[in-house]
Amino acid sequence: MPAPLRPLSTGELLDKTFTVYRQNFGVFFGIAILPQLALYAVLTIMGVSLKGRSAAAAGAAIGAALLYFAGSIIAGAVTQAATTFAVSSVYLDQPTSVRSAYSHAKGRIPAVIGVTIMFAIAFGIGSMLLLIPGLLVLMWYSLALPATVIERTGVSASFTRSKQLSQGSGFR
Repeated sequence: MPAPLRPLSTGELLDKTFTVYRQNFGVFFGIAILPQLALYAVLTIMGVSLKGRSAAAAGAAIGAALLYFAGSIIAGAVTQAATTFAVSSVYLDQPTSVRSAYSHAKGRIPAVIGVTIMFAIAFGIGSMLLLIPGLLVLMWYSLALPATVIERTGVSASFTRSKQLSQGSGFR
């Protein structure tokens, strides 16, 4: 039977988090390592193919770096989505695996990437304005990605839902 959902103190939240990750280390390790292995393979192939000091090699290296940067953003977003789904499943006593986590995340990739990019932009702007706006962005919108994955909301609805969920408990 799943644990009842209720607000947790910081200590309870950390304890539950570490317990979930420790008891399901293989699943979470698999979720985290797969995109990194793919990126490493791409990086290795690019490194081998871009040897040389010509202008064409330099241009190809810049293009490859941009491609790798975009791949890193996508891999990070998809990893977060799969991890969010797996944590939710484990917490609700539902079976989960690396395959099921990525399978569930697969259908949410465009929205997850959109949320990730929008959150990064909002946090970047908030941080440039000073520390307080950046912290407000973190408090209000830190639950946008889980809302996208678990509640299957769109990009703007995820931010609205995140703000609703964090209402009154942002500093906690």
